[in-house]
Amino acid sequence: MNRALLIRQGQLFNGTDEELSGPTDIRVEDDVIVEIGPGLHVPTHVPTISAEGRVVMPGLIDAHTHLVGWAPIEQTQRTRPDYLALRAAERAQELLRRGFTSIRDMAGVTVGMAQAHEQGVFQGPRLFWCGLGLSQTGGHGDFSNPITPSCGCGMLHGGGHGGGSGGGNITMLVDGADNVLAAARAQLGQGANHVKVFAGGGAASPTDPLEGLQYLPEELVAAVRAANDFGRYVAAHAITPEAIVRCVEAGVRTIEHANLIDLETARYCTDADVFVVPTLVIYDRMVAASDEMNLPAYAVEKSVVALEAAHQSLEHLRRAGTAVGFGTDMVYSPWDPYLFDEFRLRQSVFSPVELLRQATSVNGEILGLGGRLGVLQPGALADILVVDGNPLVDPMVLAESDRLTVVQAGNIIR
Repeated sequence: MNRALLIRQGQLFNGTDEELSGPTDIRVEDDVIVEIGPGLHVPTHVPTISAEGRVVMPGLIDAHTHLVGWAPIEQTQRTRPDYLALRAAERAQELLRRGFTSIRDMAGVTVGMAQAHEQGVFQGPRLFWCGLGLSQTGGHGDFSNPITPSCGCGMLHGGGHGGGSGGGNITMLVDGADNVLAAARAQLGQGANHVKVFAGGGAASPTDPLEGLQYLPEELVAAVRAANDFGRYVAAHAITPEAIVRCVEAGVRTIEHANLIDLETARYCTDADVFVVPTLVIYDRMVAASDEMNLPAYAVEKSVVALEAAHQSLEHLRRAGTAVGFGTDMVYSPWDPYLFDEFRLRQSVFSPVELLRQATSVNGEILGLGGRLGVLQPGALADILVVDGNPLVDPMVLAESDRLTVVQAGNIIR
């Protein structure tokens, strides 16, 4: 007999509509929603969740996270991989408990972690992963000591993957179009869902300016060619208009961060059907908790610049009608309670329903599962939250985990 579940009398936010439904039932068989409507009938033995007076919505999706993040990124780069795997499993369980039923990992998850998750060794969100992020030497993914360069011997690194000369647990250093092509193929060949490239400067890396351009056009095209041949796509860390345009011209599908994007470039992304995933909360935490993390001055200074510009970037993206996803880029697991500040930081620009769409149906599209993930409709995967409160009025009610009943793949998690 099929495993079944009934959610009774909830007011539905289906991932797209602006209004809640009237009291409605959802019937689940195995891991799929099979029927939605009032007064559904099921056998008396079927487990039932009473959602009367509560809101039922799709599970949340974080489209930019780092599951291995447990410490400042430079420290994570140099941590033993077996320790990181255990911390990743612990963090995955915490994210699921907080209502994130799917995540897109943007560098750090290995094929072994993905296999363990798939086989049920640890519980966590649906996992969409890229393996190691690809960085040019001296780029945002290069955390070698600028005084005494080191490849980080004994770590997971890129030396055997298409000409890479170093890296760490999160990134691979690789230069030249042929080597980028080989490195991307190596990640995809292990089962990665997408390829991550660093196409510009970032706050956490020691010597590259935020405004810097990284990877030549032909190197980006090589990564895109590899991904397209696998039926996958490339996501690019890119902050400035120049870096973003270079990525879009190369065929990159999602732009990460985009803090300094201008209106013209936002419109260019819209016209090219490119998704943009801003991540404000990581910069907010790097500024607010810099002492706690013992962050170096360069990281704090660049984070201040990125954060101050980010709100204007949201205005440009909204005005241009760009498809905006929800991501946090949280790389420090004690900060998980602050994940929902991403909603708070976007509220000055986006309405509650726009924010909820970003974290559900838009992210489902980013993951290539539009209509099956991030929505409530027949045929969709049964990743569902029952919320004591109305996130269409205030999305921050989702931050209170004791308000949530979490269902993933038809299973009641909490």
